Amino acid sequence: MALQTPSRPIDRVDAATPAWSVRRIAAHQLAPGVVSLFLYMALAWLLRDSWVPKMAVLFLSILFGEAPVSWYLMIRAQRRERAPSSFAALFPWHRHIGLVRTVSWGLALAIGGMISVFGLAALAEPVLQRAFFDWIPGWLALQTGPEALSTLDRDGLVLLWALSGVVGIGVGGVTQELYHRGFLLPRSSHLGWLAVPLNAVLFALGHLIAPWGWPFFFLAATLWGAAVYRWRSIQVGLAGHLGMLTLGWLMMTAVVFGWVPVP
Repeated sequence: MALQTPSRPIDRVDAATPAWSVRRIAAHQLAPGVVSLFLYMALAWLLRDSWVPKMAVLFLSILFGEAPVSWYLMIRAQRRERAPSSFAALFPWHRHIGLVRTVSWGLALAIGGMISVFGLAALAEPVLQRAFFDWIPGWLALQTGPEALSTLDRDGLVLLWALSGVVGIGVGGVTQELYHRGFLLPRSSHLGWLAVPLNAVLFALGHLIAPWGWPFFFLAATLWGAAVYRWRSIQVGLAGHLGMLTLGWLMMTAVVFGWVPVP
């Protein structure tokens, strides 16, 4: 009788994880972004004559739209799959890879995300926005990067700073990473490495409020997704994504408190 090689822990985890179709993966990845878009449009219209910056409206749409919809879809799917109500069942790729490896990979992924989302995007997004999305009305158009900060007064800066810390990092960043890389990426693992670019493309397209940022969201999500896929560890994705957002928030902190001039 031929001897069988025992499967690796990673193989057993993937085998026990439900395999979703590409269509189902796409619908789940895009749904929170669609809800967030419509909520953003409604809030932007209601607050069109106020001093509230559009970026603050974005964070409100994440808080009351994208985040709760993401958690609802995760919990509903878990119940339909009759899986145990546990972190391990909801996020199958929770392999512990050690503190040093998590920190080192997280720092590298955070810097990579910064280069894409805050570096390349800061240079290219205004150009793309003016070239392809100039038709969006002023009350709806979202300004990002240094241009957005330079138009705000003190109250607007403080509000944006507070929301970017509490909602951007604590709610949006955590929820996005757990949902897209922790929950959905493992359910597409039957696609092999194709699961990573698929996840990144759909993650980028889900940012419907800022379509000019799709190439840069895709680059960052590819980095985070590849690391999570490689290590089967959502810890790495959280470290990279939240690390990037924290670095961006610290840069904003320096601007808000006058340590550096407004760009």
